[in-house]
Amino acid sequence: MASWRDATINTYGNYGKNEVTQSVRNFPFNQLGHSGQWVRCEDQAKDTTVYYTGSRVGVAGVMLQHSDAAVAGTTFQFTGGGSTTAVGLTVGELYKFSLSSMTVVDATNAKVKVFWEKSNTYQTSHPSGSGS
Repeated sequence: MASWRDATINTYGNYGKNEVTQSVRNFPFNQLGHSGQWVRCEDQAKDTTVYYTGSRVGVAGVMLQHSDAAVAGTTFQFTGGGSTTAVGLTVGELYKFSLSSMTVVDATNAKVKVFWEKSNTYQTSHPSGSGS
């Protein structure tokens, strides 16, 4: 089991992963894991379709950020099959959906935030958990 001592950041080189040092040595999240439930989030803008496959797999939560997104044009495709629209979903509430893709309607303020949970594949393939 790693300790805080193992993950101490004491030089600039320890802050970087890949882009700066090309190393994962001493990167704190590699040693200790993520402390919260969600490790990454992204905003998906209006009039977009996003596929959560490959390096983007593991979306486990969705939040509508404006009522413009809560219409029939915003659709969610589930990893186990089937789909639903955003009709009837409440803005600002977190829905624990496992998505394979999502289409956000082309409406003025339509925006949806998606979340990756630490228990999903994302943490293993992207230990930095960086995001918007």
